Amino acid sequence: MPRSLSTSILALALAASAAMAQNSTLPSVTVPSVTDVNTFVALNTAGVPAGTYRAYTMTMNWSENAFSGAYSEEAQPSLYSAADISSTLHAFGRVGRFSNSNENNVTLSWQGNLINNYTGGQPLFLAASQLPFIGGTPNATWANVAVTVRSAAYTAPAVFEDFGTANFGAVGTSVPQTFTGPFAAGDVKWFKVVIPAPGITTGALDNGNFLDITTQNSAGRSIVYLFDENGFRLRNAPLSTSSALFGTMSFGGTTTPRDPNSIIPVFAGGDGGLPAGTYWLAVTARKAFFNETNTVAFDGWQVFNDGASTTGSYSIQLTYGRVSPVANCTITETEPNDTKATAQAVSFTAFNDVLCGTCTGNSQTTPGAGSADYFKISVPQAPAGQIYRHRMHIETGGSAFVHNFQMRSLDVVGGVIDTASDELFTNAVGSTNPSRLLQFYTLGSEPNPYVIVRVLGSASTTNPYKIIYDGFDVVTIDELGSFAAGNTAITTAGDSFLPNINGGIDVVTTDTDMSIYDASFNPVAGASNDDPTSLTGPQSAALTRSLNAGTYYLAISNFDVANDQPPAFDEGRPNKGNAMDSAGVIACSEARPGVIAPTALINYQITLTDSVGASNIFFTNKSAAFEVRFIRFTLVGAPSATRCNGADIAYDTGDFLPRAEIVDGSNGTPAIPGPSLGVNNGVTEADYNVFFANFFDAFPVCDIANDDGVSRVPTPAPGTVVNNGVTEGDYNYFFSIYFDGCTL
Repeated sequence: MPRSLSTSILALALAASAAMAQNSTLPSVTVPSVTDVNTFVALNTAGVPAGTYRAYTMTMNWSENAFSGAYSEEAQPSLYSAADISSTLHAFGRVGRFSNSNENNVTLSWQGNLINNYTGGQPLFLAASQLPFIGGTPNATWANVAVTVRSAAYTAPAVFEDFGTANFGAVGTSVPQTFTGPFAAGDVKWFKVVIPAPGITTGALDNGNFLDITTQNSAGRSIVYLFDENGFRLRNAPLSTSSALFGTMSFGGTTTPRDPNSIIPVFAGGDGGLPAGTYWLAVTARKAFFNETNTVAFDGWQVFNDGASTTGSYSIQLTYGRVSPVANCTITETEPNDTKATAQAVSFTAFNDVLCGTCTGNSQTTPGAGSADYFKISVPQAPAGQIYRHRMHIETGGSAFVHNFQMRSLDVVGGVIDTASDELFTNAVGSTNPSRLLQFYTLGSEPNPYVIVRVLGSASTTNPYKIIYDGFDVVTIDELGSFAAGNTAITTAGDSFLPNINGGIDVVTTDTDMSIYDASFNPVAGASNDDPTSLTGPQSAALTRSLNAGTYYLAISNFDVANDQPPAFDEGRPNKGNAMDSAGVIACSEARPGVIAPTALINYQITLTDSVGASNIFFTNKSAAFEVRFIRFTLVGAPSATRCNGADIAYDTGDFLPRAEIVDGSNGTPAIPGPSLGVNNGVTEADYNVFFANFFDAFPVCDIANDDGVSRVPTPAPGTVVNNGVTEGDYNYFFSIYFDGCTL
């Protein structure tokens, strides 16, 4: 339907400030039967004073004539200059829909700017129609329909948050900006952003600029409305009939997938382009009832919500940047690269670096196109104080048959890393954004971090593949707070949750996995957990470690989070999980997508309890496939005094028994010196003295030990160890470790 938008609205806006404000209310009318066919009703405009009118309000009493299902009866009134939708649009009120979920009688209201001015005394018609739900037959009565025309137009919001002017930058850049805050019932939050010239273009003139918008509130449902600088509502997402949980929009940059930093993988420029100009965004919450918006947006920056909307907190993120129109090969595969040992070294340094190759098989013994292709891909290490997230994806050109793209890792057996192994860490799958994605993070002091990837083909994958480096982004680090140094307990046990379709949350047994890093982003040895020692109940991570004062970082995701460290001594499943080949790398496998699909959204509740018993509960969410969240916390002060001499069944004098040093292949165990020529006649009073003196040093781990008190190492054990059943050494190890984690 053609509309003369820009010139008339501009004139409307300029004239509004000069016009003397006046309102005129037309006599009310009733439409006894409104269906999905337009019914035109002439409004009595005889009493409207001469003048130009630029806005309107409308109210009516709505009641259903015949029930046709939940959220089906959506009133859609419009104003025309004649009883015909093709009439001159000098007074067209594009008011949108109003959803009424419970089908009860209700008073509905709208207000907004007219698209074209209305001249007092001229004809004005109400067009009444009811939008049906699928399978429904709408029929409602519109009574006491009152229309008031106003000479003053509505103006842009006076209270808003300013995103400023978008800076699209160079190809490969991605700049997210986020506003968050509380969301009360009925709230509408306003935001402004300026798109500079030449704007966001698409099609043959695509300039690569893009703008992606995501909104979310803590209750799980939100809507975003977009207005131009004249108050025209350009679009809203999701639509009132959509069951999507989050409002999302994506403009421009359609030729290459990019990182939208988004909770929903729908970004491919599907909303077209945006000319240069000023734009306004309104964010509202949906009703708790599924599929209900209870919000109506009109031209003239008019957006309304009511007290039935969900509450909590809101988040809106704008991500803008620029992509390259074409991914051209910058690196070519070379044979032989058929095994992990012969992996081709590749360096990805810049966005849109592209590795091209051919693979029609999976042989690791016969070189050539029919063999697997291995690559040792190095990437930039993050500078001190930062963490980089790296992404790469694979494309198979011109064919429905695609290659299998994998990240490889090292196997873990009995808590020991097999450095000669070649283990599947994760598969790239089509449901990620971008499609067929692999993702990992670099941090710490390793100057040359890398990952091993593998490409597998088949007789049908004759077309070349492209491994495209989507670049790196600086990771946002959450803040947990400050605590007392010493024994620090961190757990997610039983506290993870997901939003459900009814607007609430469901507690789930999310298989969390976490590791602690020091102030320089290097992993703290032994400070990790995937499963608790007791494997009953939720497989949520829990660890307690004695930590000195300093800054630490908690890395958390769902199974499997891997770095170059072996499982900790108290890992519930030491044979479970993987390790990365390179130091300075951490990644999440998402339980090997292709077997279990990657999860785009998981919320975590993390509890930290410090050495003096102070606790803090922190919420964060995994918002995309393969994502690892990083949380900073600080420990201050000297650790509280603890007795950690080790509970040791002793010499008759009460002195500790000496013990030999055994190295189990991954951890050195320091020896405890004992007095020379000590006498040990079995368990004596002195033994009990030492035992009770150290009994209550607490840490929840126990292990029946070798005769010298060293924890039993996996079979086969390196070195010579003796185990003659339960001996003094067994008791020494048990009581020391069980209560406090003392080193014998």
